[in-house]
Amino acid sequence: MASPANILIVEDEWVVARDMRRCLEAAGYRVTGTASSAADALRQVEVAPPDLALIDIVLGQDDGISLALQLQARSVPFVYVTAHTDPDTLTRAKESCPLGYVVKPFDDRQLRTTIELALHADQHRRKDANSLDTGVASASRVAALEQGMQRIADLVKELGLVTPDTPHHHPGVETILGHLSARERQIVELLLASRRVPGIASALGISPHTVRNHLKAVFRKLGVHSQEALLERLREAAVEGHPPAEAAN
Repeated sequence: MASPANILIVEDEWVVARDMRRCLEAAGYRVTGTASSAADALRQVEVAPPDLALIDIVLGQDDGISLALQLQARSVPFVYVTAHTDPDTLTRAKESCPLGYVVKPFDDRQLRTTIELALHADQHRRKDANSLDTGVASASRVAALEQGMQRIADLVKELGLVTPDTPHHHPGVETILGHLSARERQIVELLLASRRVPGIASALGISPHTVRNHLKAVFRKLGVHSQEALLERLREAAVEGHPPAEAAN
């Protein structure tokens, strides 16, 4: 039988923290502790790293999102539990790549469901990361792919292939994207918006490994063999004002 997941509660309202602990323990989870500040949370993580942290975005004078980024650096996955749903907060929260977002007031079923999905997603993410680290050559290929995609994103912005004030691309670029499936186009769109593999995976709710497989399919469909070749095809389409050579089937 699998051991219960260890969960840290980071919440400065003791009534809410008490209700969360009751819900978690009733569901069979083990609560490693309750922290009311960022400093307290970091101390507890050093002593007993949890499988998941539930973080309120506003912790008195502390910022829960800044805390989440510190936990992310320690490989501790997290879910936000907060009453703040304004656009600015949501934008900042999404950029930190949480595994879930529970809005207060929450019910027990909503909280348990979000936790289960978050733990499941983290398990698969770690499995994908382990599979990519099985050899030096594999790790080098992954690093080269991500560096290449970042170069594409930087050059795309520099060349103005995507107009920042409109969701529409140049007609020639649209022609190229028309050869792709809906998911492949989503990934290329996020790549053009300077998102890297982890951010793309988080935005689409899939693993980084799946993102890379889709990118390989994009290269195959468009008849290119590298990120640089893909960029060149897009650049030609935007600069010359007409579609480039017919994409490969």
